[in-house]
Amino acid sequence: NKAEKLKVIIEDLFELTKLHQQGVRLNKSSISLSNLLNQLIEELMPLANEKQIEIETYIDTSNTNVCIDIGKMTRVFENLIENAIKYCPEGETIYVELKSIRNHLYVAVSNPTETIQEEEIDKFFERFYRADKSRNSSAGGSGLGLAIAKNIVELHSGEIKASLKHDLICFKVTLPKGEI
Repeated sequence: NKAEKLKVIIEDLFELTKLHQQGVRLNKSSISLSNLLNQLIEELMPLANEKQIEIETYIDTSNTNVCIDIGKMTRVFENLIENAIKYCPEGETIYVELKSIRNHLYVAVSNPTETIQEEEIDKFFERFYRADKSRNSSAGGSGLGLAIAKNIVELHSGEIKASLKHDLICFKVTLPKGEI
């Protein structure tokens, strides 16, 4: 187990290092972001079902084409949805929303939380930061997922933010629309 965890950390550190280098090449293609999100949610449903978690979607299907590196951006949304499932209390609901407004697409992934404090929000995108100290060893992962996600989104001229409203944590990604 420790060897596997170390392998994940090393791979994630390598990925983060590559993303920080100048001249990172993105292999961009035009894709429907609504189709990508729906496919990811479908793939992650078994994980949610294990914790009796519902995933409610509010996904705009019109005018959601975006020019992205599909592999890298899939990693971003997979990370956000997996984190929501991992840290959502059992039996609760996760919300995934996609809106198209003017020249941008907005994706929000939200889940109830019992452990996050407002002052922790700014630290989420730091390397190795984990908000839930009690789950550090059992939750898996490297603590680098959100730092990697932030770098990927910014390479796409986008923005990623986190906010806390009452007991709901929300991660919002903004991407410019467009075709190749």
